[in-house]
Amino acid sequence: MSMKNDKKLQNESCAEFLEFVSNRVKELRMSKNVSARKMSLLIGQHCGYITKLETQKFSPSVICFLKICNYFEISPEEFFNGCT
Repeated sequence: MSMKNDKKLQNESCAEFLEFVSNRVKELRMSKNVSARKMSLLIGQHCGYITKLETQKFSPSVICFLKICNYFEISPEEFFNGCT
């Protein structure tokens, strides 16, 4: 496989990961019936943090990801396995 194909595959994998994370956060947030703004502030981030995450503007840092899991009272494994 060429370097160009490796890079393309890596970019596709990153995009799929980002889409999964954003969709999962939105799913969990909606199940708790909390606004994106309120959740952002409750996890110690700026008011638009969750909205930007859900619209795939960026992925969370590891620390923010753990804060998100803690907020939902789930483990990282449960986050990725879809168990709540």
